[in-house]
Amino acid sequence: SSTVSNRLTCDQLQSAVKASLLKISKCAEKNHSSISTENSNSIKRLDDLQSNVNESLQSLEQKILNPLFRILQDSIKRTDEIEANHVLQLEDISTVVHDHINTMEKRGDVFLKQQEGMNVAIQTM
Repeated sequence: SSTVSNRLTCDQLQSAVKASLLKISKCAEKNHSSISTENSNSIKRLDDLQSNVNESLQSLEQKILNPLFRILQDSIKRTDEIEANHVLQLEDISTVVHDHINTMEKRGDVFLKQQEGMNVAIQTM
């Protein structure tokens, strides 16, 4: 009777262990499935974020950086044109100043000759 009772207890214990292992196995499957789903969702969210970042960068480039670059290029070109005009103006001013100096030197020479002529005339008087 004791052996039968032990045997029954052993069978019950074995059955309880099997039931527990089955529950553990089902929980593990659920957890694995849940973790797998979470991982897939996380990967999808990361892909979406990467896509949003790429779109934002592209938009930044198109709406801000490209126009700024064009403005900068135009400003450089305009500055070069202004500088070239200033150089031409300075060359023109330099030419006018040199011409004026030459004219003044010629007038000075004429004046000196006139002065010499007057001195000669005064001396011969």
